[in-house]
Amino acid sequence: MHSIIYTSRALDSFDSIQVYQMLEGSRSYNAEHGITGCLLYHERQFVQILEGDYQVVDGLFQKIRHDQRHAEVSLLMEDNTDQRLFDNWNMGFYEFISKEERQLFRKHQFNQFFENSNLFRQSSKTGLLFFKRVRDLLESN
Repeated sequence: MHSIIYTSRALDSFDSIQVYQMLEGSRSYNAEHGITGCLLYHERQFVQILEGDYQVVDGLFQKIRHDQRHAEVSLLMEDNTDQRLFDNWNMGFYEFISKEERQLFRKHQFNQFFENSNLFRQSSKTGLLFFKRVRDLLESN
């Protein structure tokens, strides 16, 4: 099992409707190709973890790198693991809310996100890095 974590920034022309359209296509593709993971989107920033066969994940990441809808694609980590962190999600998705609403809902969203994954049920450096990157993203905006 191969896992990667990457970040990127959505271009201004890539609006929320297009993000959701991309998400639907991604879910179908991932289910068909045995890829699981989670995509987080907050104030034009993406953090994503992908899990699956090495060749399939690497091929998808190469497509992502060349996708013209976003920039600043940065690979944070690659890891080979025995178990998936998001085994039941062909693409979990969370769009964290605006600054104004964040104080009211941040704790609820954060808890819900991690309850729906295996991040706290198993110890993994990939999971820890993903958790740290999500936390950093939310705290920086």
